[in-house]
Amino acid sequence: LGGFISRYVERKADKNGVKSEKEINYAQKVGEFVKEIMKTHKGLFEQESFEDMQIDGFKKDFTDFVLDKENFEELIKANRQYKNFITKFYNEFEEAQQLNTSNKGSQRQLKPTIKSAKLYLLSDLLFKYVNDQNMDIALSVGQFFRQQETFEAAVGIEEERKANHVPDHILKEPLVDKAFQEIDSQSKKVVDVAADTLKDLGAIANQKYMFEMLAKSDPVNLILGKLCTCCAHLEGAGYGIMHASIVHPDVQNLVIRDKRHRIVAKSTLYINTQEGYGVCNNVEINDSLDSEEAPLIKQKIFEAVRQFALQYNKDYPDRKQLTRINMGGSNNDLWRVLSDDELVADFNMLESIDYSDYGTDELNYPGDSIYSQYKVWDIEDEKNQ
Repeated sequence: LGGFISRYVERKADKNGVKSEKEINYAQKVGEFVKEIMKTHKGLFEQESFEDMQIDGFKKDFTDFVLDKENFEELIKANRQYKNFITKFYNEFEEAQQLNTSNKGSQRQLKPTIKSAKLYLLSDLLFKYVNDQNMDIALSVGQFFRQQETFEAAVGIEEERKANHVPDHILKEPLVDKAFQEIDSQSKKVVDVAADTLKDLGAIANQKYMFEMLAKSDPVNLILGKLCTCCAHLEGAGYGIMHASIVHPDVQNLVIRDKRHRIVAKSTLYINTQEGYGVCNNVEINDSLDSEEAPLIKQKIFEAVRQFALQYNKDYPDRKQLTRINMGGSNNDLWRVLSDDELVADFNMLESIDYSDYGTDELNYPGDSIYSQYKVWDIEDEKNQ
């Protein structure tokens, strides 16, 4: 952020022409900022996405922009949507700023914004009709696809969701794993309950993964299959699975993230609100992960499903209560590496939706839970704990 400079002398003149100088210690500002950021974004500065930065000295405007915490958070968010966004933003900062001018006659230079950076960087995605409303979709889709029809299909899916007033989450509040967030809060209790807290901290710190029910409005849903090495994406056979996870009010994607916040696994969950049960289509894991990681993924998936079921029953006491959640065994990456005695087969299979109803003429895979299922959670087991 600070480049090769530790101090910068800012020279200004007020409206009366009186000149003044102010020395800014950027080395100190950047150091303090990085220490603060690393508390909430552990592992961020280890990411390979910074390797291609063309460091060419001190960029004051870029540094000032990034040192604004709100801007920084938006940059991190954009970097998750669009691979190497921060690196491209840095490398092409001057070029992007040359086009970031007002529309008035003076064409005066405007301050950099995330919006202006996105619009500039989207110019190489080859999509037409990108605007403020759909640029996040373009950012996600453009990582893997270049067809205009694919982009327009993605925009259409989000418009369908909004037109039908489908909320972001099945639950009333987003379900997100709090494991990584608890370290700071738990550490404050060490003095009072040292032994137990240290044990808890150790367990939390050793966790490699966290779960999240992905908001339906998150454009990552459109490309989730690409991140998890499966066909549930805009141009895959599982188009219907992807489509339903966004527009069906009782279907939502459960994702597993690593400590760098990268999505490495997913499962699409369907809830039958009339009968009181749920069916996860299967579990898909990115091929880059070693098979030894599967038990950790399984632990997080099962934990998330359990928390979801318990929270659902609390959120909707007037609905049919959930009593069981199963998971499809076909094409399930967990079943390939876990032994049979770790999984309980369910021969009374629960009916899921036919995902081909949400597909296209060519991309119409019905889903994986119609062939075999295993029990993930049962309310009777919950009572016996």
